[in-house]
Amino acid sequence: MSPRLSVAAALTALLWPALARGQHVSAAAVLADIGQGPLGEFVGGALRFTSGRPDQRVAFRLGAEHLAGVQRRTTVLCPGPGGPRCPAEPFRDAATISSLTGGVAWRLARTSRAALALILDSGVAYLRADTRALTTGRELNATRMHSAGAVGALATVAPVRRWPVALEVGGSIGGSMPLIPSTIVDGYTPLDDGLTIRRASLGLAWRGL
Repeated sequence: MSPRLSVAAALTALLWPALARGQHVSAAAVLADIGQGPLGEFVGGALRFTSGRPDQRVAFRLGAEHLAGVQRRTTVLCPGPGGPRCPAEPFRDAATISSLTGGVAWRLARTSRAALALILDSGVAYLRADTRALTTGRELNATRMHSAGAVGALATVAPVRRWPVALEVGGSIGGSMPLIPSTIVDGYTPLDDGLTIRRASLGLAWRGL
């Protein structure tokens, strides 16, 4: 077993008995799309802890997410003042987004085996984009801290009511903005604008019963 899987298994073993009714820990695969500059389609994963009383409609969420994406495009990139005019050429973009969020899940409906909730999250995200020209070999890099938020829906389905494992399916749309305005006048700044992020997720939740 790899070190990462060993750590995940140990954390699950520690958290599972300690989960109270109304609490759960979830792990999900995430697909995201931005479609702006070097940021295209992303895949990754998310871990979340949710806590709320069963007799209340609102639960609180804490989460961590990491996404990575690679795309190819043909464009003109000439960063830096006074540089020569650059021709259009193919580029390879490799980008990552790592985020920490907190928020609430507002339960809209519930049955004995399923629930539907409105989710509202906000937090911070670290973005990195590495762009390489495939013809000339030029490399351009950019990093940025953003504030982020999202609104969406989350459906939870328990195949067997008394099992601690449930299936989660979710979708959201959100945005992010740089925390600090850029001071670069003329350069490679693909992460200095606001972004719109669309997400879909599928995962499993370990519930306190």
